[in-house]
Amino acid sequence: MSQRRLFEVPREEMTLLAAEHTDEEIGEMFGATKQAAWSRRRGYEPPVERVTRSAGDYRRYIPWVVDVHHQGHYLARMLRLHARYNTGGELAEKQQRMLAAFWTQCDHLVVTWAEYEGPVVVAYDRNHTEGFSVVAARATDENYIRQPEAAVT
Repeated sequence: MSQRRLFEVPREEMTLLAAEHTDEEIGEMFGATKQAAWSRRRGYEPPVERVTRSAGDYRRYIPWVVDVHHQGHYLARMLRLHARYNTGGELAEKQQRMLAAFWTQCDHLVVTWAEYEGPVVVAYDRNHTEGFSVVAARATDENYIRQPEAAVT
């Protein structure tokens, strides 16, 4: 039989243990820290289910070192969805609709300020205020991105 974990001990039993032992001793009994024993004695309940999701290796789809201020940009979010889709990740229905709209925009966007009409891709310039921008697609562009000129490490 395996040893009980600290958070499996009912709060009432913790109160009885605390009457005879210090938090450090209680922690040692259960292979935990004294801070964990103190938290449990005070009624802290751990999350029922921890949500973990690997961010995945999206360097093929986002090949730039993105500044923290640009990570929430609409185009960065769409590229992450595109990467997740292409690497077999699950997308919610709303995310699927957003991604489909992004693909349509990239394939059929009319860029009037540049007198260009045709497919576009996402480019990134870390030094630009917005960071991400939409530019006319080249024959060498793929996955809706403009490959960086220099290798990014």
